[in-house]
Amino acid sequence: MTKKLIKKEEETKKKKNTIKDTVTDNTHHTDNTDNTDNTDKTSVLCVLCDNATAEILFEDNTFERILKIFATSKEAFTYDKLAELLNKKPENIRQAIGREKTYFEIKKPDGKKAVIHLSHIAIEKINLRIANFKQKEAQKQQIEAEKEKKISKREELIIEAKKFFDSCKKSIGKQLKQGNVIIINFSDLAEFSLELSDELMGNPEEILRLMELAFEETGFTSDIRIRIINLPEDCKIFIENIRSKHLNELISVEGRVVSITDVRPQVVNAKFECPSCGTVISVLQMEKKFREPSRCSCGRRGGFKLISEEMVDTAKIILEDLQEKTDNPHTRRLNIFIKEDLTSPKNIKMFTPGNEIKIVGILKKVPMQMQKGGLSVRFDLAVEVNSVELSEEEVDINKFTEQEIKDIKSLSKKIDKDGLDEINNSFAPHVYGYEEIKMH
Repeated sequence: MTKKLIKKEEETKKKKNTIKDTVTDNTHHTDNTDNTDNTDKTSVLCVLCDNATAEILFEDNTFERILKIFATSKEAFTYDKLAELLNKKPENIRQAIGREKTYFEIKKPDGKKAVIHLSHIAIEKINLRIANFKQKEAQKQQIEAEKEKKISKREELIIEAKKFFDSCKKSIGKQLKQGNVIIINFSDLAEFSLELSDELMGNPEEILRLMELAFEETGFTSDIRIRIINLPEDCKIFIENIRSKHLNELISVEGRVVSITDVRPQVVNAKFECPSCGTVISVLQMEKKFREPSRCSCGRRGGFKLISEEMVDTAKIILEDLQEKTDNPHTRRLNIFIKEDLTSPKNIKMFTPGNEIKIVGILKKVPMQMQKGGLSVRFDLAVEVNSVELSEEEVDINKFTEQEIKDIKSLSKKIDKDGLDEINNSFAPHVYGYEEIKMH
């Protein structure tokens, strides 16, 4: 048993010696040969950290400054030497090191002054600081590179948009005579620039603003609105098929207008001033509840002064699927919102209840308010309309087939003297009764 215990002790000692000799990538050994103060000639553990990095990593207190000296040097130090470097008393150095004993190893050769160097624990912690710092710096560089790339991409798209406007300036000129609205056929845009059209589909809000900015920079006019029509077939969606994957995308929806609210002004952007530093903060108003800034860059929270509001005319419309074009017997409905020129007396007529319309717009989520206050984890969906067209066509009698003409004549003979019972019964046949409502 005794031999076994002795053998285990020897193995344990070997493991400890192996651990002491192991150093991380940022850790180095050096032999101290200074016979004046640092007389210990044993292997010294150190961390190699450049001065610029050390200025950021270490705080301005005695303990952190001691770590900084060790991190930027290959030497071991005495208490007197550290006191001299930090312009402190040796007693202050002893106290600082004494409070954090695990960070240091102190050796006192016979007849010589005590020599201090970093412990394995300190080296591991400092190396972790360096690794975290380098990781953050790499992330910053990546973010900056992405910003530059985004700016470069934005500039390329603006140039591409200007070229597109130049290619169709005749048709644009005709449209501008009627107002500051430019209607663009998506197929024309896709034919001219696939890159611009693809970006528009994936990020419509930003690209529409970019295109409007590009047009204003051409010098034609300012404060214009771009309306997109005729999206590809794969972008045309029934209301019942709209899902969260379509959020913030440009989609086309066809339906029947159920109702429309009165046109009323709405705040779309508000500017606030910070009383502490005077910074002006812009807050987009996308929700029902008026939003204020949560905080300022100076750290202030709340108490901001409202200095201006940007308001536009808006109206809410309820649109429902065209039942005859879907397999679902129960029609689904969708809230859509119009603003600015779409609320003009001329355009608002297209949203008359009963009209069948085609809209192009951006699908957005709308927070749902709970009865007891607060916001629900569920969201409603709504479309901010970019363009609208009537989908109903005027009846052309010349296009009727012979069979259709026979059916119309046959139906006319069935109409009795008391009214249009046959026609009345053809409306919503699955709903029993309500004859007067159906007739009206």
